[in-house]
Amino acid sequence: MPILLDQVAEGAVAANLAEVSLAGALASNATMERRASTVPAKEVANGRSVLGALRSAENRFLYLWEGCSAEVVSVKRASLLGLLLSLGMVTLGAPKVYIEFANESHLAGPGALFSTLDQLLTTLGLGLLLCACIYSGASFLEHTLSDRRAQWKYFHSELESRLSG
Repeated sequence: MPILLDQVAEGAVAANLAEVSLAGALASNATMERRASTVPAKEVANGRSVLGALRSAENRFLYLWEGCSAEVVSVKRASLLGLLLSLGMVTLGAPKVYIEFANESHLAGPGALFSTLDQLLTTLGLGLLLCACIYSGASFLEHTLSDRRAQWKYFHSELESRLSG
């Protein structure tokens, strides 16, 4: 269930606001705008304690977000490293594969060469497919993290301006 701006202003939200925000459980912009003025100012809890909790949640959110972002960047780099390893494996393995096809399958020169190319291109294709899947998954997670950060910034600024006033 999404957390609304009013729930935080009333002091009804647990201390794990940063984790909830990173998990994507903040209310959407439209929901927050609709409900922005539903709680009268007299019902807002002690503004200072909520602002203190909000600052703490902001620090915790940024810490968690930076950690997740570093992990995503690391996965993206690992996919590029996998690409280089795939190319290296195919390049360094080419002579051995050719010798095996030439000696064990009794193929003539061009037949062994085409069988070698087939084997190497299949291996390279699987490596490239795996790298592309990892990279696209990391890109999706990076986009999701960016969305969560934008939601948090909106939520934080709206709540801070409401409690300050």
